[in-house]
Amino acid sequence: MRRLPKLVATLAAVVVLPAISAMADDAASCRDQGRPPAEAIAACSRLIDSGQIKGDELAGVHMWRGWHATAAGQHDRAIADYTKALQLNARLAGAYSERGASFERTGDLARAAEDFRQALAIDPGLQNVAEALRRVAAAYSSRGLAYSNKSDYDHAMADYDQAIRLNPKDALAFARRGSLWGAKGNYERAIADLSESIRLDPKSALVHDERGLIYKAAGRKADAIADFRKAQSLDPADHISREQLKQLGG
Repeated sequence: MRRLPKLVATLAAVVVLPAISAMADDAASCRDQGRPPAEAIAACSRLIDSGQIKGDELAGVHMWRGWHATAAGQHDRAIADYTKALQLNARLAGAYSERGASFERTGDLARAAEDFRQALAIDPGLQNVAEALRRVAAAYSSRGLAYSNKSDYDHAMADYDQAIRLNPKDALAFARRGSLWGAKGNYERAIADLSESIRLDPKSALVHDERGLIYKAAGRKADAIADFRKAQSLDPADHISREQLKQLGG
């Protein structure tokens, strides 16, 4: 079972419910991470439907119900509960984080990214959310590659742009976008992106090869030879740089 985010656990700890036996039982069931999701969801629903809970306490119950819905694989229902929690308290970083994770699971990368960014804006120390944002960036980059392989270059470029916007330290996304710029004949932008990829990851022989090929296409023979030599120094078994150096006399 997933661990409940610290913010949600903290919120749950301060929920004070009316001292009515049935409601107290439901409150315990709603907060029980080990209870079967259907039972926990029913308990949370009874609390919500009672009309006795307001404000932040109600937001907490919606978050718990969303958490159990996620455990049951009911991501749309979870999103609805996290949205309701945010309507009640727009400063709940945990609600943004959990809703973002639900969006990610349903393949809605744009909404997932926006929610993760909102969570970090509220609490920059949420390392798990920062990692989730990098994961979404990588998903954009992978989807961009899939588009590129289908010759859908406009969608590929858009996804690479988004990947880099979300994670400016993603060397692979820069390399992929640089290769696409090269395929489109924009050598200046290709070289800029590939150079940034190399700055972020200097030990990639393949990216040096790619930039070398762009330099060659742009008529910059000396720069191409320098990149192919660097690729060979990084990976002596690299056949691309070896063959290109033979052709260029380098």
